[in-house]
Amino acid sequence: MTKHRFLLSTAAVAAVAVIGVLAGRIWFSAAAKAPPPAPAATSSPRIPDAVNVSPEELQNMELHFATAERRPVVRTLRVTGMVTFNKMHMAQVSAQARGRVEAIEVAPGQHVQAGQRLAVLDYFDLGALHSRVTSAQAAVAQAQADDANAKTALTRGEGEVGTGGLAKSELDRRRTAAVSADAVLRTRLAELQYQEEEERRLMPTGPQMGDDGDRALVEQGPTDSRGAIISPLDGVVDTIDASPGEIVDVMRPVFTVADLSTVMVRADVPAAELSAVREGESITVRVDAYPGRTFTGHVVHIANQLDPRTGTASVLCAVPNPDSTLRVNMFGTVEIASPVGHEAVLVPDAALQDVNGQKAIFVPDGTGRFVWRAVRTGISSGGFTEVDQGVTAGTIVVDDGSFWLKAVLLRSTIPDEG
Repeated sequence: MTKHRFLLSTAAVAAVAVIGVLAGRIWFSAAAKAPPPAPAATSSPRIPDAVNVSPEELQNMELHFATAERRPVVRTLRVTGMVTFNKMHMAQVSAQARGRVEAIEVAPGQHVQAGQRLAVLDYFDLGALHSRVTSAQAAVAQAQADDANAKTALTRGEGEVGTGGLAKSELDRRRTAAVSADAVLRTRLAELQYQEEEERRLMPTGPQMGDDGDRALVEQGPTDSRGAIISPLDGVVDTIDASPGEIVDVMRPVFTVADLSTVMVRADVPAAELSAVREGESITVRVDAYPGRTFTGHVVHIANQLDPRTGTASVLCAVPNPDSTLRVNMFGTVEIASPVGHEAVLVPDAALQDVNGQKAIFVPDGTGRFVWRAVRTGISSGGFTEVDQGVTAGTIVVDDGSFWLKAVLLRSTIPDEG
C-alpha cells in the first residue's frame, strides 16, 4: 500500500512539471510575437544661435579676441631629440710626438682660446730636433758666407777681365761658382725652415697668464725637450684622457675641445614623416632642464638611412647656443615646421569649441552678444588650426575664454524646473 501511494505521488509531481514547462513555452512564444514597447517620447532642446552675456559675467570671463588670418599652412612635426656636438667645430687633440706628460693646465668644462696651451710634455725627440735646428742654422751661415765670397770673386773678376788681368775662362768658372753657391744657400735655408717648423710644432706658443713657471718653459736651451699641446680652436674642454706621468703619442687623443656656440640637435623622425621634412626648415627645441624656454634653429642634414631598430631617421638641426646653455646629451622635444604648400584661414586653437557635436567658434555681435558658427577644420599646428569653411579672413573671433561662452550657451538649453 505504501509503495502504491509513493508511485501516485511521483506521477502527480511529474504531471505538474510537464504542465509548467508547457505553460512557460506558451508564454515566451506570445512574448516574442508581441510588438516591442514604444520608446518614451524625448526631445532635445534647441541650441540658440547666439548667447547673451551680462556686463557682470562679461567682466568675469576676461575674454580675449583674435583675428582669423589667411596665411601659409605649416604642419609641425613633434619628435624627441638629443643635443650633440657640432662635428665641424670639435677637435680631438693629440700630442705632436711621443712623450711624457709633465703637467695638465686645463680642466674639463674650461673655456680655452685657439693657441692656448693645454699640457706640457717632455717630448722624447725634441732634444734631437733642437740639435738639427742648430746644425741647419750653422749650415745656412756657412752657405751665406760661401755665397758672399763667390759673388765678391765674380765682381772682382769682371773688373779684371776688362784690363786683361784675368782670363775669360776663369771668369766663367767664378760665375758658375757664384750660381752654385746661391743654389746651396737656398737649399740650406729651406732645410732650416723645415726644421724650425717642426720645432715650433712641438714648442709652447708662449706664457699663459698667471703661471710663474712659464719663463723657464719658453726660455729653454737647445737641448731642452719640453714642449706643449695647444688648442686648435676656441671652445670648451670636454674630456681629458691623460694624467701627468703618462706616455702619449700622436695616435692617442688627449683632449677633446668643442665649440659649443652652435650645437647639433639630433631628431629621430619616423619614416612615415620624412616626406614632411626639408633641409633649411625652422625648428624649435624644448628641454626639461629649462621649462618654458625655447631654442630655435634649422634643419641642416637628413640621414640617408633608417635605424633598423626604431624605423627612424636622424635629422640634424643646428641650434645657436651662445651662452652654452644647451649641454651635450640633453634630451628634449623638437618641433619641425614644414609648409604644406597652400594658404588657408587660420584661427587660434583656443577659439575652437565643440558645440552640438561639431567644431564651432564664437563671433562678437554687439555688446554682450556672441554668435556661434559651425566650422570645418583642417591641419592643426603651432597653436593654430586651418578653417576651410565657416569663417573668412579678417573675422574677429573669441580666443581665450571661449569655453565660458560655450558653458553659458549650453546652460541656456537646460529646462527651467520652476
